[in-house]
Amino acid sequence: MRLHIFNPEHDIALALNKNRFTPSHNVVKMRRELSFLPALWADDGDFVIVEDVDYANKAAQKLEKFTKDVSFITFSTLKQLNKEGDFCQNNISEIVPWGWDKAVVYSMKQAGVAAPLLPDLTALSAIRICSHRRTAMRFLQSIDSQFTAYEVIDSKEIKDLLSKHKQIVLKSPWSCSGRGVRFMDENSSPSLLRWAENVIQSQGSIMVEPFYDKLRDFAIEFMADNDGLHYCGLSVFQTYFTSYSASLIATEEEKMEKICQYTTRENLYNIINVCKEYLQSVIPANYRGGIGIDMMVVKAPETGQFLIHPCVEINLRRTMGHTALSFPTSPTIPPRLMVIDYDKNFELKIKALN
Repeated sequence: MRLHIFNPEHDIALALNKNRFTPSHNVVKMRRELSFLPALWADDGDFVIVEDVDYANKAAQKLEKFTKDVSFITFSTLKQLNKEGDFCQNNISEIVPWGWDKAVVYSMKQAGVAAPLLPDLTALSAIRICSHRRTAMRFLQSIDSQFTAYEVIDSKEIKDLLSKHKQIVLKSPWSCSGRGVRFMDENSSPSLLRWAENVIQSQGSIMVEPFYDKLRDFAIEFMADNDGLHYCGLSVFQTYFTSYSASLIATEEEKMEKICQYTTRENLYNIINVCKEYLQSVIPANYRGGIGIDMMVVKAPETGQFLIHPCVEINLRRTMGHTALSFPTSPTIPPRLMVIDYDKNFELKIKALN
C-alpha cells in the first residue's frame, strides 16, 4: 500500500527551502479542498492524507466513478497510528506526495513516518536544484534551440535584455502555476523592476525570456519509478492569464491532432524523445515521481510561421496534466474538460466541450 498527499504549496516550499512555513490563505484553501485528488491515481487500498476526512469524502463522491477505493486519513490520525504500532513501517511501501520538498518531509517525520520511507537532505537538495528554472534554460542551450532564456543577477542585465527584446517575461526561479511570472515592456511601472530585484535578493537570480506570441499551451508528462523514466502522454491545457484553468481529457490521438495543426507528427515525436533523453541525463537517480515539461505553440514575429517552444519550464512533481491523464479515455467517449472552478471553492469538475 502507498500513502499519498496533495501538497500544492510544493513550489513555494522549494523557493523558501524551510522545514516549516505558512502558505497563503489561497494555497491552504486549495490544499484542503482538493486534498482528495490522489484518489484519482492511487491504487485500491492506498491511503490519502487530507485535512478534513468528511470534506474529502464528499468531494470524492462527486467523482466516484473515477476514484479508487482509498482510505482518507489526517496527519493527526497518522501520528497516533504510528505512535501505537509503527503503522507506516508495517503497512506502507511508498510515500507519494505531489512533490518532494523539505516541508512535506518534515510534516511526515512529525507524523512518525520513519526515515527509510523519505528522501534524505542530499536527495531533497538534488530535487530542488533540478527544479530551478535554469534546468529548462540549459535544455534549450543543449539542443541549440532558436528559443532562449537568461539567468540574471542584477537589474542592469534586465534593462539590457529589455532594450534588446522590447518585451520580456520575468520568472522567479521557483514558482507554481504562473505565480512568480511577470510581463515587462518599455512602459512597465518601476515597481516591476523592484519586484525583480526582490526575487534576486530572495532566490539568488531571476530568469528572463523574450516574449513570444503564444497560440496554445501544452505539455508532455513523465513518471519516474524503479524501472526508469516513462512517457505518460500529452497534456493540452488552458490558462487564464498565467494561471492554470483546465485540461483536455481525450485520447492521445485526439490530443496529438490538436498539436499537429501546427507541426508534424515527426517533429512532435522527436521533441518528446529529445526531452526524455535530457531528463534521463539531469534528474536525480533516486527521484521517484511525476515530471512535466510545459511547452507552447507560438507564432514567429517575422514570418508568422508556427513554432513549437520545446521547454517553457520543467516541473519535477506531479502536475494537473498527470491528473487529467488519470481519467479514462476512449475513441467512443467525446473529449471533455477537467476544470478547476475557483468561484467559491477549489472544485474539480468534468465538463463537456462547448
